Amino acid sequence: MIAKIFSVNKKLKARDSMLDGGKIDPVFRRKVHAVLLDMRGQGYPLVVVETIRSKARGALMKLTGKSGNGSKSAHCKIPCKAVDCAFDNGKGGITWDVPASWWQIYGQCAESHGLTWGGRWKMRDYNHIQLD
Repeated sequence: MIAKIFSVNKKLKARDSMLDGGKIDPVFRRKVHAVLLDMRGQGYPLVVVETIRSKARGALMKLTGKSGNGSKSAHCKIPCKAVDCAFDNGKGGITWDVPASWWQIYGQCAESHGLTWGGRWKMRDYNHIQLD
């Protein structure tokens, strides 16, 4: 399995701290940490890319077609119950360009922890998970 080649870069793993603090829902935080541990345990170098988003950023993302909900996104609500993840590319950076099966495994893992995966939505958002 190609995923076994990579381990998560320490600098990128430090991005997990984006889940810390009072603005992230504590139940959601525990579930996301469980997803990260499960994925990494299977050899998939999943990393956190974004959690809380300002309403202005949300609106901009809607204008540019990167978000269907804009400022109404779960990323813009406090406590935040949404996160976007990607994969460590093995070179100190982040990539979304991975086999489709990796996104499916991520989605299944998130759903097994009671989270909603954006990969099932009409406007597919493969890197997004949230607590409804």
